[in-house]
Amino acid sequence: MSRSDHTNPGTRTPARRLRTTWRRRRNMLIDALGLLVRVLDRAHRECLPSSEVDTSLANLRQRAVRLLLDIAFFSTIARQELDPISETADRTTDLKRQRQHAESDQSAPPSSGGLEADEPPQIWRHPFLEDGNDWFKLLLKNNDLDHRILHLVIQAVDETVARNHPFSEAEWLGTIYEHVIDGTIHRAQEPLVELEDGEACRPVPLAELELELKTKGDSFATRSGDVSSEEDSVLWRDSDSFWNAEGDRELIRRVGPFLDRIRRDGLGRPLIVPAGSAYVTTGEIRRAQGSHYTPRELTEPIIRETLEPLVYHGPSQGLPRERWRLKSPSDLLRLKVCDPSCGSGAFLIEACRFLADRLIESLHEGKEEDGDAKELHSTSPRDRLSFDLSQARRLVATRCLYGVDVDPIAVRIARLSLWLLIQDPSQPLTLMDHAIRQGDSLVGPTTWSDRKACPLHGFSSGMSRLRPFDWVQEFPEVFTASKGFDAVVGNPPFMGGQKITGRFCKAYRETLIHCLAGGRRGSADLCAYFMLRLRDLVRPGGQVGLVATNTIAQGDTREVGLDQLLDAGWVIRRAVSSRRWPGVAGLEVVRLWMSRGEWNGPIVLDDQPVTGISAGLYACDPRASPPRRLNANRGRSFQGSIVLGRGFILSPEEAAALMARDPRNQEVLCPYLSGRDLNNRHDRMPGRWVINFRDWPEARATSYPDCHRIVVHRVKPERDRSNRRVYRERWWQYAEKRPELLRILARMSRVLVGVLHTHHWAVHFCPTQWVFSHGLVVFAHDDFATFALLSSSLHEEWARRYSGTLGRALRYAPSDCFETFPFPPVCDRWRSLLAVVGQQEDTLREQALRERGQGLTATLNRLHDPKEHAAVLVAWRDLAVERDRAVASAYGWDDLKLGHGFHPTPRGLRFLPSESARTELLERLLRLNHDQAREEIEAGLDDQQPDPWDVRS
Repeated sequence: MSRSDHTNPGTRTPARRLRTTWRRRRNMLIDALGLLVRVLDRAHRECLPSSEVDTSLANLRQRAVRLLLDIAFFSTIARQELDPISETADRTTDLKRQRQHAESDQSAPPSSGGLEADEPPQIWRHPFLEDGNDWFKLLLKNNDLDHRILHLVIQAVDETVARNHPFSEAEWLGTIYEHVIDGTIHRAQEPLVELEDGEACRPVPLAELELELKTKGDSFATRSGDVSSEEDSVLWRDSDSFWNAEGDRELIRRVGPFLDRIRRDGLGRPLIVPAGSAYVTTGEIRRAQGSHYTPRELTEPIIRETLEPLVYHGPSQGLPRERWRLKSPSDLLRLKVCDPSCGSGAFLIEACRFLADRLIESLHEGKEEDGDAKELHSTSPRDRLSFDLSQARRLVATRCLYGVDVDPIAVRIARLSLWLLIQDPSQPLTLMDHAIRQGDSLVGPTTWSDRKACPLHGFSSGMSRLRPFDWVQEFPEVFTASKGFDAVVGNPPFMGGQKITGRFCKAYRETLIHCLAGGRRGSADLCAYFMLRLRDLVRPGGQVGLVATNTIAQGDTREVGLDQLLDAGWVIRRAVSSRRWPGVAGLEVVRLWMSRGEWNGPIVLDDQPVTGISAGLYACDPRASPPRRLNANRGRSFQGSIVLGRGFILSPEEAAALMARDPRNQEVLCPYLSGRDLNNRHDRMPGRWVINFRDWPEARATSYPDCHRIVVHRVKPERDRSNRRVYRERWWQYAEKRPELLRILARMSRVLVGVLHTHHWAVHFCPTQWVFSHGLVVFAHDDFATFALLSSSLHEEWARRYSGTLGRALRYAPSDCFETFPFPPVCDRWRSLLAVVGQQEDTLREQALRERGQGLTATLNRLHDPKEHAAVLVAWRDLAVERDRAVASAYGWDDLKLGHGFHPTPRGLRFLPSESARTELLERLLRLNHDQAREEIEAGLDDQQPDPWDVRS
């Protein structure tokens, strides 16, 4: 963020304006959702015994969100004057009867599509809000709504989406759902209020305001004292003014002093939440689900690039575009396209648009016509083109499109959104029920033989019961006749591998590992398993187009997912490497297109033709294998200690007081170094201290009573709630003490340390008496030669190629980019040369940091800025050139011209070797890695633990 953003609030970047607009619209819809929640909750609690109230929150949220979306849908219909004719209600009732009949008679064939068994018959008519309207009366009666609340919800929908959103109305329901998906319902344990100057949808306890009133006096209140008797009588005559208080006179008197500070709902009533009532907060659901509504600027290129090889003759054969030939209508209508995590249907809507346009083009070109295609030439009083488009979209939607999602509300939105896209009121609202279904698409059989091996009973998770999706039974026309879909598209949800078990259950993750990953374990993101699911869903020769989190090409996620797909013969034919998500989410995503089997067309990476694309999404020889971990590097790099307990950490003042009270406390108090200290402090010294009882028994820890007492009060309560038994039982010790690292530190006076998540890679010498945080990587090296080698552009480029990212910052993974890094052959000459260069760089860096008193990040920003010409920076750049040349010489690569200068990279301008030199260096390092790995295998050393004290240390 620029300095001007701080000094001038009116100056905002486009990204900030987008976030502000999105947040305002979201808050309006969350407020509307809160109104519906309060109405439904009051009716719910009046009908249920008190013992059942707390178990109804999930159902209450589903009812409220669904009601809001129903209102939005019929508001859209009213604007478009698309009135589902009375046949809709008849059709709905008939489908309901068919489903009930099928359930009562097991021999009867199941209904194709229709409503879920628990859905009531729906009677929806237009005009939308006129008196006497059947749906309007039914809505008011069943949900205890009044006209004002209904109008407020409609106004929130119109203001946040309908009047401002650039998408067509088919996307409106999805964007509304994107805003309200953050809404999480809680039940208040004490009275809460929402403040005008607070964050929307974040109620605060009333008791906190009362405590602050006692502390600050009457100046804190906005009224003098409680509500007066005169005010009280007026308020009670107009009971609606305090409708949210649910008739609690005492509560109304308590909020009296703060009335002017409490936010009002859309009807002007103070937002008060009595104890036991439901209320809405934001921010938890989206992060837990790892899902975001995909904007059209992403869905359009994904759909186009995925489907072009299927609708044209020529792309997969490598023919130029002018020689492509559009396929016949019958061929187009036989295509099967699926989104296995369809959400509210963004990709399916775009696929419907694309295929319908191609279908009309094919007909206009006089291609072969079958019975379905001839429907496009029937006459109608409507305009011919619009009628053709509507009919084409209906044919494509009902014959070509399929979707699955675990969220029943999202499934409902996808069905209705496609109905809106088709814009044909003669079609029932249940038009897409047969093709867009609810279930967990990751687990479930895709062949008849799989039905015995795959679990069909479901999994009980912390949120709900996960129902495996039976692909064979739900879509027999795809998996019996066609052997899979022609194309799979989508934006699979992302969820870190460490969170899958906690979010769902252990049995679910084990099923993913054994049924999809072939037993390969690792902390793989959930999206990796969606990648593996493609093997069962896509027919040979089929196409895939995905938007995925950039972790798909990194670390364990890559090894579990893309590596196995490419080993099975898949080809990545096009990719756009890490890019910012175009919406408000702070995400880095990739766009990825794959073909199952042979691909003779062009291969494109970041809009540049290449010979091949690796699982790491970089250009490579398609026959090249990824780097192997080298035995010579094992046992030399360690993550810092995972303390797991903020109570261990002390300020310098607290540590000094403890050591002054008892000098023995120095034995268990250590400086605590974090990544922020290394990157932001010019002296790179620890800014905090930490209590360290190492791996001692508790009896020894109690011999330091001052420090032990702190851990008892600050750490033990937190550890007692841990899910891991060892953390609960050994609460006075760090969660991960890194015993191997401790043994090495005991034999060394200093080590090299780097920050795991950083924009600029660097290593530093640090004393071994410090405790290193979990955000640091520690290398068991103490010499300047290794310092120069790990500081070089060669190692940083290797790390950025084979490690991960966090946003656009490097996420250094020692197992992927240090254990695989091939050191040059041991030679005293290059070690001496690098030691001299390394010592000079360390000295020059210290001088640059002291010159302005800035941290390493700020100083390196200046180093890579071509406008900075300070003498120390110019000298540092010259020394960086000398260092990289010395490192290249150590490998015997004196022939390579490095071409240092300011070169563009995905993270901005950087002073480093040229792009061609970096590419050549990485190729040579990869070949050297393969050579060293082969030598270790031939010598029988590939599975042995090396001596960490050999000559290279």
